[in-house]
Amino acid sequence: MYYPNDHRSFTSPNRRLFVQGTGTISQPPDTVHIQLEVITRNEQLDVAKQENDLRMNQVIRALLEFGVPRDQIQTTYFQLRPIYENKNGNLELVTYEVQNNITVRIKDLDQISQVITIAQQAGANQIFNLQFSIENVDAYERYALQKALEDALAKAQSIANQMSLMLDPVPVTIKEEVAEQPIPFLKTSLTEYQSATPIEPGLIPISASVHVEFQFQS
Repeated sequence: MYYPNDHRSFTSPNRRLFVQGTGTISQPPDTVHIQLEVITRNEQLDVAKQENDLRMNQVIRALLEFGVPRDQIQTTYFQLRPIYENKNGNLELVTYEVQNNITVRIKDLDQISQVITIAQQAGANQIFNLQFSIENVDAYERYALQKALEDALAKAQSIANQMSLMLDPVPVTIKEEVAEQPIPFLKTSLTEYQSATPIEPGLIPISASVHVEFQFQS
């Protein structure tokens, strides 16, 4: 950011000007997290669990054979639950359901369709979430912050020029506003997924916002 060298003397009383600056850049993601799930049902709980264990082990084995490192496969959710139905005013146990969910981290985005297809063929029947992200986002966040500061200075200078004020371009205070970054995701059932389905990662917006206080004299 550029500040003029001819800093003027701002003697009391100084007046304050508060502005908000924002900066946004968009970058392509370099990582995707895919949540794959195996759901099984059976009237006998142990049978439902055994079938689920078998299918999930097949899914994990297939991913490892494809080349996904084991430390990029993580269990994120597991549940056993009875399912009841209302029959003539009475709740009756119908079956048991077992859900096992894993998250797979992929760095090569060109492999997304292959990974999903391999998991589907091995026994997964749901894709719970497909989430794109940028692994090392710090440098982009700093650049967005720089743009936010530049935006704040430009707004303050514009106000000062419009009102014929003498603005000190060196901020008195800067407060960064922290906000959640939106993350694109896709949720669908693997029973509906086709290997030819196009998946476009798009761009991820990285934003920064600052509240800046300047001083001025009329």
